[in-house]
Order: sequence, then C-alpha cells, then structure tokens
Amino acid sequence: MILWLKQIKQALKYYWVGLFGRFDEHHVFLFGGALAFSIFLCIVPLVLIVFSILGNILESGSLERQIGAMISKMIPYS
Repeated sequence: MILWLKQIKQALKYYWVGLFGRFDEHHVFLFGGALAFSIFLCIVPLVLIVFSILGNILESGSLERQIGAMISKMIPYS
C-alpha cells in the first residue's frame, strides 16, 4: 500500500513539474490570451449574424421580448 502511494506521489510530482516547465517554454498564458481575444472577435460577428437571421425569420416584437428577457436573466441589475 505504501509503495502504491509513493508511486502516485512520484507520478504527480513528475507531471506537475513538467506542466510548469511547459508553461515556461511554450508561453501558454500568452497563447491563452490570444485565443480568448480571437474567440471574442469571432463571437461578435456571429451573434450579429444570428440576430439578423432571427430578425428576418421571427416577428420583431417577439424577438425583442426574448432578447430583453435573456439580458434580464444574464444581467440582474436594474
């Protein structure tokens, strides 16, 4: 049982040290920030396209109420 725990401890230590080494070598945080910025830039036009398609398909009053309700649920401030 003790040998099993030592092996788990050694494996975890090996992978955590390797993970932090990768962070340093490959600039993971910089890539993560770039990825988040790119996703944000892609989502804005996608949302506009979806709203324009829904605006043409659905009745505009109904769409406005649904968007207003969604915003009220997501942002609870008055």
